[in-house]
Amino acid sequence: MGKAEKLTFGVQNMSCASCVGRVEKALNALDGIGEARVNLTAETVRVTAHPEFNAGELDAALVQAGYPARKTTHRLRLSNMSCASCVGRVERALLAVPGVLSATVNLASEEARVETLEDADLLPALRDAAAKAGYPASVDAPEAPPPTPRRARKRRPSTSNG
Repeated sequence: MGKAEKLTFGVQNMSCASCVGRVEKALNALDGIGEARVNLTAETVRVTAHPEFNAGELDAALVQAGYPARKTTHRLRLSNMSCASCVGRVERALLAVPGVLSATVNLASEEARVETLEDADLLPALRDAAAKAGYPASVDAPEAPPPTPRRARKRRPSTSNG
């Protein structure tokens, strides 16, 4: 077994010490998690996970507990892909990076969309994983999360004479 991985990422909906306890309990119950520590003030969780651990299980446990993880989607520009087998190799390499929830590669656009736990500093690991699989990658800026609903703003009446 490889070295345990430490991940820090954001969690939503926590407001009190009871929330902290529920998040820690949900995560510490998962096979592959050595330890989970919650910081209520920063709304973050730090976990120690075995390298083979699937971040999707962690995400599902948090959703079930009512405290979903914050997520970010990254876009990578890939080089050297020529077939569907290349796509599969890149996807498997990206999914093996701790903290990755999903990875989808598009051969035609030579691009990968990778959903990760937010706040986890995974860009270097994503780039390295693609390169080690034989497909050098450059990283675009993370995509903005979908807008959260806000109260409707009052519009000022137009002052133009038209």
